[in-house]
Amino acid sequence: MSPRLALATLVLGTVLVLPAAGETRTYDVADFDAIDVSAGIEVTFETGVSTSVLVENEDGDFDDIIVESKNGTLTLKRPRRMGWGRGQRDSYSVSVGTERLSEIEASSGSRVTGNGLSSNGLTLDVSSGAEMTIGGIVAGKVTTSASSGSRMELEGTCDTMVADASSGSSIAASDFICNALEADVSSGASIRAHASDRVDAEASSGGSVRVKGAPANVTTDKSSGGSVRVTG
Repeated sequence: MSPRLALATLVLGTVLVLPAAGETRTYDVADFDAIDVSAGIEVTFETGVSTSVLVENEDGDFDDIIVESKNGTLTLKRPRRMGWGRGQRDSYSVSVGTERLSEIEASSGSRVTGNGLSSNGLTLDVSSGAEMTIGGIVAGKVTTSASSGSRMELEGTCDTMVADASSGSSIAASDFICNALEADVSSGASIRAHASDRVDAEASSGGSVRVKGAPANVTTDKSSGGSVRVTG
């Protein structure tokens, strides 16, 4: 386990066991299997439990966060501000519990941390400087996307990983052990992965793909300074 994921696991345990340092509010929401978080909000999730959403704010001000669950998606965002109302905004940490998750999307500087995802099909997306760190994944097909300076770190196992990274983003999945990898990277982004059987990788415009696992079947397409390297 990487130091980053080890720390994430420790933080997850701390959040779920110890009382919060700031003031908290519990939100009653409908069941969900997807999370969409934005606007710098930090989320820690746990699966295999009953539905729960606990929001923490240091000053007990919950006016600058919107929490809603519709059509199976939990959305965590901020209300739009106009004119002079823009500026320093309250920080929020959200602890989420749910039976299962099949999709997580993080954008605009938000952060998602968790451990333990089990799904036949899993979709993970980060953009605009967001970060996602998830360990203990057991999945069939995992579709990942990272763009605009965002970062994703994954650990676990899967059958097939589909990875798309662009615009200076990174997907760090060397400890995410999969049978097959389908990778597309561009514009200075990077993908680090592990595939034991098959790799189909395309790299362009300074993007790079690095794959461990000594797969027997490798197909690559490189252009405009893109690079692909496959090792044991």
